[in-house]
Amino acid sequence: VQYVAYGMSALGVYIPYYQGMSHYLPGYDRGADQASDDSVNWKFRKLQTLVMQDYNAYAPDVQRAYLAFERQLSEKQKTMEQEYLKLYKSEPQKAQELLQNFEDKTMQDALNLTDSLTNQVFSKMTHATDMKYHFEGA
Repeated sequence: VQYVAYGMSALGVYIPYYQGMSHYLPGYDRGADQASDDSVNWKFRKLQTLVMQDYNAYAPDVQRAYLAFERQLSEKQKTMEQEYLKLYKSEPQKAQELLQNFEDKTMQDALNLTDSLTNQVFSKMTHATDMKYHFEGA
């Protein structure tokens, strides 16, 4: 298993990638030097860039959420690995399907959490900007 965090490790979530995966979710294979909504790399980078605007205010929430995700994931990994080893002896194809389903869910859950955190940070930034540059006509 290899653990990968996209972008800055201090503001990233480590996702396990197991040997034997047959595919990644759409978007994991996209990314260039221009931001795009269909790139997983850019989803993580957007959150990290927002957090860097006021690291002390926004980083702790992101780090707590990702740490909780990683801890829960570690327990799920143990369960999946035990089941995988049992299945592999007699049904290697089912074991591979179990592995791929675990990976698909993990990748999607990491993206869902990142999207949620991005909206949370953006909402806090919007409020902070409004307090700093309040416009009475809005």
